[in-house]
Amino acid sequence: MTSLGADFGTSDRTQPITTIAATPSASIEGNYFRSYPSRKTAAWGDTMRQKLPNTLRVVIQNISGFPVHHRHVKNRQIISFINANNVDICAMSEMNVCWHLLPIHERLHERTLGWWETLHISHGYNRNSRVGAAYQKGGVAIFSINNTAHRVIQTGHDPSGLGRWSWTRYRGRNGVIL
Repeated sequence: MTSLGADFGTSDRTQPITTIAATPSASIEGNYFRSYPSRKTAAWGDTMRQKLPNTLRVVIQNISGFPVHHRHVKNRQIISFINANNVDICAMSEMNVCWHLLPIHERLHERTLGWWETLHISHGYNRNSRVGAAYQKGGVAIFSINNTAHRVIQTGHDPSGLGRWSWTRYRGRNGVIL
């Protein structure tokens, strides 16, 4: 009998666990995801291993800014990281974009069209800011990718409009709600 489990990996929680050079997605993490300032080559958290069948892989990452332009190389590297690690749900913090100030073709939903077969996005950013710049500290997003996108039953975000958090509820097997 198989079950749908969460893939959190295993570690002894001693930090740092390993160096980035030893991880399969070293170039992506090394170039785009900040490491702890005092240990530039240290990976923090659990080391991802090969994803097992019937497993839900959830990744939470401070991405230190989503690109404002669709042609920026970081877009491709975010996609590559998610694909290389078979991520089902990617929760990102520090998006750093005021999405409604961008041209429509640069906004999150339009930009991510075609990145995967199916994608559901729940995101939040500060909609109350009076600064007229596309760069804005904070903001969050949850990408539910491919089969996981079909299990989304409800989403929401910070009702204050500050973009502090967003959430997604999923329908699991046998009526289980995640």
